[in-house]
Amino acid sequence: MSEPLDRARDWFVDGQMASARGRLAQTQGRAVLALLEEQRRQGLAGALAEIGVFVGRGLIGLARAAAPGERVFGLQTEVAGPDLTPELVRNLQLRLSEAELGRIALRRASSSELDASAWAGHLQGSARFVRLSGQADRPSLRHDLTLAAAALAPGGVIVIDDVLSELAPDLTVGLLEALSAQPGLEAVALIPRTGPAAEGGAQLVCTSRGASAAYRRALDGALCPPLRPALQRFLSGEVRVYAERPAAPTAHAPAAAARQGEALPVVFALEDRSGSYWLNTAVALTSLAQHARRQIHVHLLHAPDLHETARRRLAEIADSMGVPLTLTPVALPAGLDPKALRSFGPAAIYRLIIPRLFADHPLVVYLDSDIVVNGLDIGQLAEAAPIDQPLAAVHDRHQGRAERHLELLAQMALDPTTYVNSGVLAIRPALISEDLVEAFLAFTRAYPQAAHPDQDFLNRHFKGRIALVDTRFNLQLVGFDKELLRPLTAYRGAILHYSGKIKPLDGVMSPALVPFWAHAHRTPEILDGQLYDVSRYILAGKDPDTVLRRRIALEAED
Repeated sequence: MSEPLDRARDWFVDGQMASARGRLAQTQGRAVLALLEEQRRQGLAGALAEIGVFVGRGLIGLARAAAPGERVFGLQTEVAGPDLTPELVRNLQLRLSEAELGRIALRRASSSELDASAWAGHLQGSARFVRLSGQADRPSLRHDLTLAAAALAPGGVIVIDDVLSELAPDLTVGLLEALSAQPGLEAVALIPRTGPAAEGGAQLVCTSRGASAAYRRALDGALCPPLRPALQRFLSGEVRVYAERPAAPTAHAPAAAARQGEALPVVFALEDRSGSYWLNTAVALTSLAQHARRQIHVHLLHAPDLHETARRRLAEIADSMGVPLTLTPVALPAGLDPKALRSFGPAAIYRLIIPRLFADHPLVVYLDSDIVVNGLDIGQLAEAAPIDQPLAAVHDRHQGRAERHLELLAQMALDPTTYVNSGVLAIRPALISEDLVEAFLAFTRAYPQAAHPDQDFLNRHFKGRIALVDTRFNLQLVGFDKELLRPLTAYRGAILHYSGKIKPLDGVMSPALVPFWAHAHRTPEILDGQLYDVSRYILAGKDPDTVLRRRIALEAED
């Protein structure tokens, strides 16, 4: 896929869109991207436009999707209240390249001031994509749809936001009237609101008559699952209606099957000696919730002294994303010498109490805090975990690179070719009857030299009973083999695990660290510099690439 649509995907699908205010939810963003990708496949060209740009959430994505030479026009119709132009311009400047900015033309005015001729003049021709957003009444909706249709290129698309609004039912009547007056248009699809009402309502996609089939196929591929498509009668034609899948009936199902409809427990562990490590947990939580398609319930096992700022911010993130969050304080077990954990801290063994805490659950997912779920549904890991193995994990391909590591593994009778990384685990509590904490204490006495005590223990204790799953479920990123310096597309559709010594908040830059920042928008302590000076990261005094290469060299020597 060409670069413009990669940039658009980063915005509409991979989390960057949430950094700007606006009424465009993630499901609607996926739909817009699918339509733009289909237009690229068809070779359609023309302007991209938006009536009702607000502060740019939709316009930024359109500018990123435009090809060289294509016009992007934004009409800022919010003229009655405060002038939003400064925020709009700031958003555009922060999130668009110089070339993308050069394609944009803006005007602040009521759309009623434009007739078809003026509209075509702003477009400098015809439009292949028009989004209508923020229409306040029936006359404005009808007028704006008439404008959009007047200069629509053959096969072009009009996307109408906030249809079927429970807050403004009169607009739905106005929409039906407006469409009835446009015989050259036909409805493609009706996409429901799946997020908060504040991020917009349902979305109606229209195109020129006879062009619906290809767009419906594209939307099916982008939205199903989790949505379920059906063809329904609409005005004088048909429309594809997408709806959330109903829960499977469980009245006569066995108990294990009935649990499939329950929330998947996802567990983090946190012992924050620095007072700022929780920022990683906040970003990990944001990324997890943003890409989860099945219901999840997040649990945080934490040291009793976790400070109030962390508790409050994590709770706010979970609440804003509609994800239940349970905080559970955990104390170190009696008899455990903290020195046995080396540099890893008490949280390294919190995961060992998961089988006991979640004994009634068929499957639990554990995640380290230094991960980012980048465009992957955590439910896919649950589906990939075999039902007959107590653990499922990803091979740790970095173990055994150094001779001293091979020697340590050999002392514990561990094979580096099957050794797993414990930063991402799928755990089946019913298959674990022993007390793992007691077993771990015995392990530390038997193998005090273990380099990674908790991880070595799990590999030793469950040897031969760990299912290996695909690398995308724990893509370990360390300073070897240019793992931190690959194209951005190499990090998509995976759980990124910053398992080496180079962490996102260390003040160095690389492509592998970009997804972390793309999911940091709900943690102002990072972006506003309350606990971390973001300018040090972005505007490092030394060339970031040079700093990174030096850090990689140091890690490789370790």
